[in-house]
Amino acid sequence: MELLVRAIDWDPKELWDQIPFRIELLRELPGSDRTDYWLGRLPKSLCWLDGGSSFEIGYVVVSARHSGVQISPRAKNLALGLAYVIDPSQISDPELHFEKVRYVAIATADEIGDAP
Repeated sequence: MELLVRAIDWDPKELWDQIPFRIELLRELPGSDRTDYWLGRLPKSLCWLDGGSSFEIGYVVVSARHSGVQISPRAKNLALGLAYVIDPSQISDPELHFEKVRYVAIATADEIGDAP
């Protein structure tokens, strides 16, 4: 599946200039609080400013923001929690470790994997 993030409802401010952007969903990641987080790869890295330093983000973790909602094919106007992967070891970990990601935004996305 692939998501197109087309809006954000929260900072960081530098993210506003980078939307829309795509997320290729790689696999689900169980977390300690729920089982439906997704690891995603960004085809084009995002720039993140943190504490006066600039970082390139290549992977994210997303989850449906509302209880009972799933990230699924052809989903539209999906509210997501968006977190940057800040520790590269998270990419191969079988479960989500919250200390390896940084929650950054509430996003709105459409699933576009079936789009031409």
